[in-house]
Amino acid sequence: KKDLIKDLNNFNHFFMNRRSVRKYSNEDISNEKIRKCIKLAIYGTPTVCNRPINKVYVIKNYKLRGKILSYQNGNRGFGINAPVLLVITSQLQNFQDSTERRAPYIGGGMFSQSLIYTLHSEGFATCCLNWDVEPQKDFEVRKILGLAYETIIMFMTVGNYLDEYDVAISDKPEPESILKII
Repeated sequence: KKDLIKDLNNFNHFFMNRRSVRKYSNEDISNEKIRKCIKLAIYGTPTVCNRPINKVYVIKNYKLRGKILSYQNGNRGFGINAPVLLVITSQLQNFQDSTERRAPYIGGGMFSQSLIYTLHSEGFATCCLNWDVEPQKDFEVRKILGLAYETIIMFMTVGNYLDEYDVAISDKPEPESILKII
């Protein structure tokens, strides 16, 4: 943890060392810190035609976190132990027609990535949880959160690092294997 935190201002180190973490300390995260990270993500993310499309639901209540996380299959064994669950959404009323059908997800994805990096810059551990679920599960979570004109982009667990922690191995390709200069 100490090595990670001291080098967050080093750009290359910053990107090469951000990893998904699934074990957190019990230390609380202040609402002010979360608010600061969300503000930075808002200002640092490109938007669709400068429209404010994203919302973030910060869920700290243990019972509510457990209920919402029960609809997402990839967090078993660790999700409930994160002191904060974020639900990131895009507001659908900010889009005009079917030609913009991908925009909520593209804009929401870019915002989510910015939020991951702002949380990382403040020294918080995160884990992204995809929201690929059956329509009924989506409906149930939307009902719990009162989402009338929003679509869920993703969940994210957030917590403070343990002094020592494990990360999952995630092989990353070399740029040459994905890059094509035309």
